[in-house]
Amino acid sequence: MSLSSKSPPGYEPLRNKDVESESLDGLDMLPLHRNQRPRRRRLCTAVKVIGSLLLIATIILTFALSFHAVELLGKIGALVKQPKPTSHYRSFKFPCGQTASEAREKGCIFDVMTMAWQSPECFDEDLNSEFMDLGPWSFYSDQTASRMMTYDEISERGVISWTDRRYFVTHCVFAYKSLHRVWQRGWRTDSNSASSEHMELCARVLSNQSVPLDAITTMIHVDFPSCN
Repeated sequence: MSLSSKSPPGYEPLRNKDVESESLDGLDMLPLHRNQRPRRRRLCTAVKVIGSLLLIATIILTFALSFHAVELLGKIGALVKQPKPTSHYRSFKFPCGQTASEAREKGCIFDVMTMAWQSPECFDEDLNSEFMDLGPWSFYSDQTASRMMTYDEISERGVISWTDRRYFVTHCVFAYKSLHRVWQRGWRTDSNSASSEHMELCARVLSNQSVPLDAITTMIHVDFPSCN
């Protein structure tokens, strides 16, 4: 009796060609790996959306703060400048005329501090009050102080009066203070106080300390300047 060996019938395992072709790392059959890519896509999309929203919110907030900052600066500037109100239109070139009577009719004020008739737009009432508190300021008809003159007398055009050096020094100090207030607040100032000649004169007066303050050395007259 002979035994014959037969080989088992050949077979080939069934393969999913689509799976085989897509499988690059041999792990595509694991459920965890299979769901990882969609999750990553959703996470990236969410991050992009949140980032875009944050960017838009930042831009809107920046513009809003900018507008509020501009408005706040405008209010601060308005408070600092404090422009002087004008009751009616007037010419700012010699607004007080050329005589004391004209100046009174036009509503101007005789300012002892500047020794001039000033229109309301160029009259610094607070600074003038501070100056007058340092007085009394005396004026005389001559250098020997033979007769004291009133403010009404010295306010007339063409009248010459004399006073002590203390008045001249204080006048110059307040002239510099006045210019600073004018610059800081955006106010008008009279043409005499703003002139370079007047500033040069005051610089010489303040630098010369050889003359006693009570010496009657200052000859003055009233003026009718423009209001610039």
